[in-house]
Amino acid sequence: MIFDLDADIIERARRPFPAEPIRTLDAIHLATATLSHSLVPDLAVLSLDDRVRRAARQMGFEIVPEGLP
Repeated sequence: MIFDLDADIIERARRPFPAEPIRTLDAIHLATATLSHSLVPDLAVLSLDDRVRRAARQMGFEIVPEGLP
């Protein structure tokens, strides 16, 4: 699936995330995941970055790979 970088994604990326600091591109990725979750209910976040994993987990996403912080 490909999503356009639209006003809704930009607006969500500008707001705070549960685990800060989040870098700009990570905020855009998390915002896109948040807004696409209704289309893909079992969406998981794949990341090795601790900040992204922590924020995504607190946002209710499954995180892969498992077993990392």
